[in-house]
Amino acid sequence: MAECVDSLLTGVQASCAAQRKVGGVDARIYMGAVDDVASITFGATNEITAITFKTDKGFVKYIGRRDKNSAGSDIEQGENVNIRNQTVNMSIYYETKDDLAAIDALIDAQKVFAVIETVAGSLEVFGINKSNYNSFGLRVSANPGTTGVLLNDSTAFAMVLTGGFTNLQLLYKPSQTLAQNITELDGLTIDGNS
Repeated sequence: MAECVDSLLTGVQASCAAQRKVGGVDARIYMGAVDDVASITFGATNEITAITFKTDKGFVKYIGRRDKNSAGSDIEQGENVNIRNQTVNMSIYYETKDDLAAIDALIDAQKVFAVIETVAGSLEVFGINKSNYNSFGLRVSANPGTTGVLLNDSTAFAMVLTGGFTNLQLLYKPSQTLAQNITELDGLTIDGNS
């Protein structure tokens, strides 16, 4: 009988660029439904090299304010495996009935994923598991919103999406430039918010 052996094969010796990288998430977030994906190609490590959607499916785009969006992960220790709880926090501003309908749809959606543009110029994918990706995804876990108590309060929902995974977030095509990736993602967007 084969034994399970866990080995560490590489470490991280942080470069100057990694240590001095600007943090934060930009204003633009691409959201998709895992069940709308036809295929995903993963690189050798924690990267996605291609996403293909089913016919007439694709990303929708949420554009808010850069300083209000964030994403990250935490660890939930388990008996058999440690779960990486991924979280996406978005501030979604609304004005029209269609805006509120889109927020309602996201609240009820299951198994969604997000491509987050970082201020440092990379794209990170939250909500995709490297193995059996179509069995995982994010779901709205909180949606506090307000129409404002004071004159300067925003009309926004502080949408929180969470989910448990066996890997951290993934990088989207890190070998390409941000401009190339944004052009590609905009081409996969179906809601006209390119």
